[in-house]
Order: sequence, then structure tokens, then C-alpha cells
Amino acid sequence: MKNFLLTRYHLLQDVKRTLTKSRLEDRGCHHVFVSSIPKSGSTYLSTLIEELPGMAQARLLPNTGRREQELDALQLCKWHRTNYVARHHTKFNETTLRYIRDYQLTPIVLIRDLFDVVFSVKDHHHRENVLQPYAHVPDSIVTLSDAQQLEFIVAMIMPWYISFFASWVSYDGPCLWLNYSDLVKESKAVLTNVVQFAQLPATTADIEHAITNAQKRNTRQNVGVVGRGASLPESLKERIRNLTTFYPHIDFSPLGL
Repeated sequence: MKNFLLTRYHLLQDVKRTLTKSRLEDRGCHHVFVSSIPKSGSTYLSTLIEELPGMAQARLLPNTGRREQELDALQLCKWHRTNYVARHHTKFNETTLRYIRDYQLTPIVLIRDLFDVVFSVKDHHHRENVLQPYAHVPDSIVTLSDAQQLEFIVAMIMPWYISFFASWVSYDGPCLWLNYSDLVKESKAVLTNVVQFAQLPATTADIEHAITNAQKRNTRQNVGVVGRGASLPESLKERIRNLTTFYPHIDFSPLGL
């Protein structure tokens, strides 16, 4: 606890010294903010970007776990003078907008077919943990039958995904939308798109080198297969589709719905 308080104290001192108009001016640094739905390949994408020249991987949260991954001003301040990529499962809201503007963040939204996501979430609970912001998942979920686990994911977790997507649709600023299927199949094209959108100083050789290096690292992909969701029972697919009816003005087809 003492070390934690000291860390927060030093960060607060940094804010007092640097949180001024001059600090918030554009200093030429690149801040790539990947906001993604869980199990959409964000670790792989951020690793690709991190492997580009001069880029670092940043965490803009004080902690993760079951906590909603709202950006933290202290961490944003700490990393402001660095070229970085940060990946979080952050919904868009008024505070997110203020941080995007104040800290010159370049937002990238990464999504995936939700039927595929259901199976990847199930795998994640078994292979890693249940500590995610999308729902309070009990440890005992792994002891349930496959059918019960899928039922829980659709009933308790998929609403968070729909809300995430709807929140970012409401953002009308510059934003690059990416899809997991493209990331898996066309990594070079996707990374090239990121470089151009974020105006990163990377050459074609840098991009190819970044892909080679990233593929050697552990990027936490479970199965990495597109189309797994085809086997999801039609009744559960329909329940996910029904969630979108509360947002009649939004096209949810990018999520496979």
C-alpha cells in the first residue's frame, strides 16, 4: 500500500508540474489508442504497432481486472511525451472525448463478428481467467455445461459488446475502424492502414519487420479462426440480434449481425 501511495503521489506531482496549456500542446508525439471489444485481436494489433520504430506499449489505466477500462488522466500525463500505442476495452463517452482532444490520441476501434466472439470468450474463461469488464463472471462458470456457458455469455456479456459498439458509433471525430478478420488475413494491409491513418514515420520495410517480430511474440490468440460462430445455436444468435433492436438507427452489420 505504501508503494502504491508513493507512486500515485509522484504521478500527482508530475501532473502539477506539467498539466498546463503548454504541456497539452502538440509536441509531435504519436499516441495511438486502440479501443477494442475483448477477444478481437487487440494484443496482436498493438504488438504490431509497438514493433514499429520508436513506438512503445503504454497502459493508460491504473489497473484492469473487472474494472471498467476508463482512461486515467494520471497515466495519460505520464505517457504524453512518448510515442506509444495503448490498447484498452474502453467505451466512448464525454470523458473519452475530452482525453482524445487534450492528449492528442489517435483512436482505432477494433471489432469482430460477435458469434465468433462468444466462443473465444468461452475459451478465455478456461485458459486465462474471468476477470473482464464486460460482466461479473463467476469462477464457477467453467464447471457449467457448454450450453450453459454459451447461455451466460449471450445473456450477460453480449449486451456490453452491443453497448461498446453503439458508444463508438456516436463519436464523430477521426477514427479508424478495423475488423479482426482483416487483421488475421491481411496483417500487412491493416498495419499499413494504421501507419497512414496515424501518420507514423514507418516504411514498408519497417512494416514487414514489425509483422515478422510480432508473430514471434505471445499475442494471446486462442484459436485465431474466423467463422467459429457459425455453429452457435440459432436461438442464441437471435437473442444477440434482438439486442440491436434498441438501436434502430445503428447498422450492426460490422459485428456480423
